Amino acid sequence: MEFKNCDITRDAVHIIYRLHGSIPQHLGEQLAISYRRAREAVEVEFGIETTDDLIEQQKQDRLRNLQEEYQLRYDQLLDRIQEGPRLLEDPEIKQLIIDQWLFNEQRGLVEVYAISVMSNHVHVLLAHPDEYGVTPFRSLLEAHKRYTARLINKKLDRPGRRVWASKAFDRD
Repeated sequence: MEFKNCDITRDAVHIIYRLHGSIPQHLGEQLAISYRRAREAVEVEFGIETTDDLIEQQKQDRLRNLQEEYQLRYDQLLDRIQEGPRLLEDPEIKQLIIDQWLFNEQRGLVEVYAISVMSNHVHVLLAHPDEYGVTPFRSLLEAHKRYTARLINKKLDRPGRRVWASKAFDRD
């Protein structure tokens, strides 16, 4: 669930990011290992590199489907976990997250299609507002997390505490 080293373009991207401590480490590791093994199996089945465009397209389709399945499993895990931090249940904190994404939209960095703030994680569906524009994914999400963490900690009177997990799940 590492950040993809990509940019946000006109193609919509679905990002899921979560609170620090919202998934027990062993469950997160099991899910990551399962995904990695499934990807490796696809690579073995199709070969690492191919010059056949049809086979390459089938391979990319299979990898995309695998990523979608993994994202669903990740989201289901976040939804069913009852322990851990649930800071995002607070209506003021929820609104703070929404307002920050809308501020990024006003600045012209992204076009926000949907935001869903759950008790322990956030979904956001966005794209770049311009057909040929680009916003760096990693720096946008890191800046958002830094800013919102500072405001959340200030509201909860707990300066310097870690709020967000360092990894996110994103999908084109």
